[in-house]
Amino acid sequence: MPTENHVRPSRAELERAITRQIVQRTWGRVRELQVQAAEDRLVVRGHASSHHVRQLALLAVGEVIGLAALTRAEVDIQIPAVQTPGPSV
Repeated sequence: MPTENHVRPSRAELERAITRQIVQRTWGRVRELQVQAAEDRLVVRGHASSHHVRQLALLAVGEVIGLAALTRAEVDIQIPAVQTPGPSV
Protein backbone atom coordinates (compact mmCIF):
# COMPACT_ATOMS: atom_id res chain seq x y z
CA MET A 1 0.00 0.00 0.00
CA PRO A 2 1.53 3.36 -0.99
CA THR A 3 2.17 5.85 1.73
CA GLU A 4 1.30 9.48 1.31
CA ASN A 5 3.71 12.13 2.42
CA HIS A 6 1.69 14.96 3.89
CA VAL A 7 3.87 18.02 4.16
CA ARG A 8 2.34 20.65 6.39
CA PRO A 9 2.47 24.07 4.81
CA SER A 10 4.26 26.81 6.66
CA ARG A 11 2.17 29.31 8.59
CA ALA A 12 2.79 31.95 5.93
CA GLU A 13 1.72 29.56 3.15
CA LEU A 14 -1.42 28.60 5.05
CA GLU A 15 -2.28 32.24 5.72
CA ARG A 16 -1.79 33.10 2.02
CA ALA A 17 -3.87 30.12 0.87
CA ILE A 18 -6.76 31.00 3.20
CA THR A 19 -6.61 34.69 2.29
CA ARG A 20 -6.60 33.85 -1.42
CA GLN A 21 -9.56 31.46 -1.05
CA ILE A 22 -11.60 33.96 0.99
CA VAL A 23 -10.95 36.73 -1.54
CA GLN A 24 -11.86 34.42 -4.41
CA ARG A 25 -14.98 32.94 -2.77
CA THR A 26 -16.32 36.33 -1.58
CA TRP A 27 -15.21 38.34 -4.64
CA GLY A 28 -13.12 40.50 -2.32
CA ARG A 29 -16.09 41.59 -0.20
CA VAL A 30 -14.37 41.03 3.17
CA ARG A 31 -12.72 44.29 4.13
CA GLU A 32 -9.69 44.57 6.41
CA LEU A 33 -9.14 40.82 6.12
CA GLN A 34 -6.53 39.39 8.50
CA VAL A 35 -5.54 35.73 8.70
CA GLN A 36 -3.23 34.50 11.46
CA ALA A 37 -2.17 30.88 11.79
CA ALA A 38 -0.76 29.62 15.08
CA GLU A 39 0.37 26.16 16.17
CA ASP A 40 -3.05 24.91 17.21
CA ARG A 41 -5.56 27.44 15.90
CA LEU A 42 -6.44 29.86 13.17
CA VAL A 43 -7.81 33.39 13.54
CA VAL A 44 -9.63 35.15 10.70
CA ARG A 45 -10.83 38.74 11.15
CA GLY A 46 -12.48 41.25 8.89
CA HIS A 47 -15.65 43.15 8.04
CA ALA A 48 -18.42 42.09 5.66
CA SER A 49 -21.58 43.81 4.51
CA SER A 50 -23.83 40.76 5.02
CA HIS A 51 -24.19 37.41 6.74
CA HIS A 52 -24.03 35.79 3.30
CA VAL A 53 -20.51 37.13 2.72
CA ARG A 54 -19.49 35.94 6.20
CA GLN A 55 -20.80 32.45 5.40
CA LEU A 56 -18.88 32.43 2.11
CA ALA A 57 -15.71 33.32 4.01
CA LEU A 58 -16.35 30.53 6.50
CA LEU A 59 -16.85 28.09 3.62
CA ALA A 60 -13.58 29.26 2.06
CA VAL A 61 -11.69 28.58 5.30
CA GLY A 62 -13.23 25.10 5.45
CA GLU A 63 -12.19 24.42 1.87
CA VAL A 64 -8.56 25.10 2.73
CA ILE A 65 -8.22 23.51 6.18
CA GLY A 66 -11.04 20.97 6.07
CA LEU A 67 -14.43 21.19 7.71
CA ALA A 68 -13.38 19.09 10.72
CA ALA A 69 -10.60 21.58 11.51
CA LEU A 70 -13.04 24.50 11.63
CA THR A 71 -13.60 23.78 15.31
CA ARG A 72 -10.08 25.13 15.93
CA ALA A 73 -10.69 28.25 13.84
CA GLU A 74 -11.85 31.57 15.21
CA VAL A 75 -13.68 33.44 12.48
CA ASP A 76 -14.45 36.97 13.63
CA ILE A 77 -15.96 38.71 10.62
CA GLN A 78 -18.04 41.66 11.77
CA ILE A 79 -21.30 42.63 10.10
CA PRO A 80 -22.68 46.12 10.72
CA ALA A 81 -25.83 46.33 12.79
CA VAL A 82 -28.95 47.15 10.86
CA GLN A 83 -30.46 50.37 12.05
CA THR A 84 -34.21 50.47 11.95
CA PRO A 85 -35.94 53.80 11.59
CA GLY A 86 -37.49 55.20 14.74
CA PRO A 87 -41.20 55.84 15.12
CA SER A 88 -42.63 58.66 13.03
CA VAL A 89 -43.73 61.69 14.96
